[in-house]
Amino acid sequence: MSRIDEMRPVLESHNSVNDAWSCHNVSTKEHLVVNDGWNHTFHGRYNSRRSLLRRILKLTGYITLNVVMTIFVIYGLNRIGFFGMMPDFCKSSVNETNQTGNLPMFQALTESFHGGDTARVGRFVLNATAVYDEKIRWLASSVSSSAGFHASQNDSCVSVPDNGLYHVISQLTFAFKNDTLRTVGHSVIFKQRSTMAEFMIQKKLISLPYRDPTMNVKQRMFIPSNLLVFVEVYAGDWVCAQTSAVDLVYASNIDNVLNIYKL
Repeated sequence: MSRIDEMRPVLESHNSVNDAWSCHNVSTKEHLVVNDGWNHTFHGRYNSRRSLLRRILKLTGYITLNVVMTIFVIYGLNRIGFFGMMPDFCKSSVNETNQTGNLPMFQALTESFHGGDTARVGRFVLNATAVYDEKIRWLASSVSSSAGFHASQNDSCVSVPDNGLYHVISQLTFAFKNDTLRTVGHSVIFKQRSTMAEFMIQKKLISLPYRDPTMNVKQRMFIPSNLLVFVEVYAGDWVCAQTSAVDLVYASNIDNVLNIYKL
């Protein structure tokens, strides 16, 4: 037997060991590959769940913040009485029409009143002819005369038809000359029907604020004076618009008016 034949079993045994070791390495690599895939899947699912949880927390925080802000705004509006004004606003909207045929309030105030109805508006314009006699006299419009207001023929007063609170608007326009040095007065008073006692309500003083040296001394400058007052009187009492300088009143029934509104 040759030396090669004697060594053959040893070589075959060695090859068998190498083959076994190679198979073991292959199996180990396959196992490692499987483990890496599982780890990748696990981490992917974990990251997905964490992202979902983060979104849920963010949405919850946003909703909570909005609820808190809404409660805060409602509380603030309630403190300043906003919700208390709502019923009054709705009530005033309903009352924009009166009960006489559901007419608009403006029309109800300015239309002609007939016996028994509550008088509301008296509108009077200046009697320009009387100004030349240095008198203030008022001419009633058709609305005023039918509403129960009556202008006096003896002075600058108007009688009211009912007891109650009245809003009085008086406008007088004065025609100053450039050399006028006087200060004039414009006032609203009322007189009691029973005693004829006079009571001052409001007074205003007017003078020429500026004299232009380039203007002719006889050239006139028109300065309006307005008084808005409230007065509570009885039926038949008189409301009067007076001035201390009738000679300076501009004789125009457009620029001089007396309006009386019953509230």
